[in-house]
Amino acid sequence: MVESVNSYFARTRRGAATRNRGRVKSFTNAVLLDIFFAVLSVSGMALAAVVSERENLLRNQAAIETRLRLAAIVESSDDAMMSVDTDGIITDWNKGAERLYGYTETEAIGLPLANLVPPNLLDEENNILQRSKAGERIEHYETIRVTKSGKNVDVSLTISPLRDSAGRIVGASKIARNITEQKRVAEAVRESEERLHLAAQAGRMYAYEWDVATDMVVRSPEYLNILGLRKEPIQLTRQQLLERVHPDDRAKFIAAGADLTPADPNVQLTYRVQRPDSSVIWLEKNGRAFFDDNGKMVRMIGMVADVTERKLAEDALSTVSARLIQAQEQERSRIGRELHDDINQRLALLAIELERLQTNAPNEFGTRIAELRHEALEISTSVQSMSHDLHSSKLEYLGLEKAARIFLREFGERENVEVDFKSYDVPGSLPSELSLSLFRVLQEALHNAAKHSGVKHVDVQLWGTSGKVNLTVSDLGLGFNTEATMHGTGLGLTSMRERMRLLGGELSINSEPRRGTTIHAGVPFDSSRDSAKATG
Repeated sequence: MVESVNSYFARTRRGAATRNRGRVKSFTNAVLLDIFFAVLSVSGMALAAVVSERENLLRNQAAIETRLRLAAIVESSDDAMMSVDTDGIITDWNKGAERLYGYTETEAIGLPLANLVPPNLLDEENNILQRSKAGERIEHYETIRVTKSGKNVDVSLTISPLRDSAGRIVGASKIARNITEQKRVAEAVRESEERLHLAAQAGRMYAYEWDVATDMVVRSPEYLNILGLRKEPIQLTRQQLLERVHPDDRAKFIAAGADLTPADPNVQLTYRVQRPDSSVIWLEKNGRAFFDDNGKMVRMIGMVADVTERKLAEDALSTVSARLIQAQEQERSRIGRELHDDINQRLALLAIELERLQTNAPNEFGTRIAELRHEALEISTSVQSMSHDLHSSKLEYLGLEKAARIFLREFGERENVEVDFKSYDVPGSLPSELSLSLFRVLQEALHNAAKHSGVKHVDVQLWGTSGKVNLTVSDLGLGFNTEATMHGTGLGLTSMRERMRLLGGELSINSEPRRGTTIHAGVPFDSSRDSAKATG
């Protein structure tokens, strides 16, 4: 029994001890947890403080780097940058200001800004300072400033007010850009435009620009007077302008623009325009086309000049030239007929009489009379050839090709020259003035070759192409200086060129000393009316 009671109390004491140990352990754990959170909190605050301090350091470093970059930009700028206080005293000065004005930073800081202003512009600078004090920002103000050496420079100013941390205005920052060269170029452009305007007025010209994409043409105002208009939009479509072009010139006006390429972008065209009062004027257009990367024309610019007076003078001159040539041909025909019908007949009679005298004369006189008769026959032959040269009846009755062939054969025999003649596709019926002009060119070229080339072989070609009759005379002789010959006293080449011009044709002369000569004449002709082919 006693053992049982003791055993019970023993178990009770052990249970109490166990429970006490559990309580102590729980308390200890709670205390340790509080200590852990306390340590963690202190560590967190310390870490936060460290992070905050680092962020402050980074921000300060970034601010310093930003200020350094800005300072570097200011120092490296070509523009003059400075700041002044409210009294206009310079407080900051960069390298650009030193380059522009000539003052070093040490010299400039503390100087009144008025030292940089011309005396006649001091009121202007005072006004700028007052506006800055009022908080106004001034941009791109063009004026004049003075360098240390006393030289005036054109500048563009940008002025901004400077404020302290409380927002009060304590001065102004100024940026000055040197625009002296820019002003010089602008003035040169203005003077050039003024000269162009005066030249356009004096020369009756106007400028134009055509935008191909929009088909709009912009013209300078001078066109109103030239075209006899009182008022009209400066911009019109090209189609609207084309309606004023003379109907006979519209096709070539359109073709002149269509034929332009990047390799050949320039155009020159003379055409007629009908004015509102029904009068017709002549215009000469000179332009240049511009193309994109695909070779498509995008725009054209150029000048148009009124050449009516020049064309009238040319027409008058052409009329005079045509009359002179016509009179010359009439005189040639008259002299040719007189030589053939009178002089040559009389020479023939003289030869007959000499032959009779030779028959009845003694031997000592007969030989001399025979010699005189032979000379008379030679003179008669020369006169007959001269009459044919002056007036070829064969040209009238046989046409250009056959008349040329006969002339070349007779010329070769008379001058002892070998002529190689080839002809093909020559129209069978040609206007008389065209045939005669080409025949005269052939005669003049052959006589020049026989007289000056120093060779006894000449090549001649006569042929027709679509819309043109061509003649070429060439040799491999001594040649000559074309420019010097054209300005010489001879009229042969000038006459050939004038004949071609009157027919709307062309004459080209290619010759060099000791390299031969080639003369080419081409005259427009509508070969669709009549054509014949021949070979020789």
